[in-house]
Amino acid sequence: MHTPDMEKVSNPIEMVWLCPKCDERNETYTLIRTPFSCSSCGTTWKGLMETSPQEPICPFCRKSKLYKQKDINEKMMIGLTGIVFLFLLYMSFRSPIWSLIGLLILLIIDFILYRSMPYVLICYGCRTHFRGIEQTEAYPVFDLLTYDIWKNRPSTLSEHSNTDKEQT
Repeated sequence: MHTPDMEKVSNPIEMVWLCPKCDERNETYTLIRTPFSCSSCGTTWKGLMETSPQEPICPFCRKSKLYKQKDINEKMMIGLTGIVFLFLLYMSFRSPIWSLIGLLILLIIDFILYRSMPYVLICYGCRTHFRGIEQTEAYPVFDLLTYDIWKNRPSTLSEHSNTDKEQT
């Protein structure tokens, strides 16, 4: 993972994306209009375009829309939920009141975590995650109809890779 010197870079955007050429997962820090490349195959891509809440177009594939979602580590949260479930199950056999108290504590912790987590922008088409784009709260939330439209479309990244790949 390439991490830039933060003193030299103003407002970097973190992208988590799959390379359309080699299907390798990449984590990249970049700026708007700064070229970036795949860490596996070396394919170089033109810099990101700017996006705005009024025109939430993916700056990577330039075809589909972005939506906001809380930036949750899903594997960690599923594991934590499983541990809490087992604890509450154990406590319910010992004393039902402790299981209710534990559930109340879990709800409070969940509320605090949810309120403190920032948003991440995700592209419907290429599923790229963007962190560091300003005003993420103003972007639309996930919409199932829009997702179904983009899921059933032919790949837009193949067009992107043929037209926007930098010539070396």
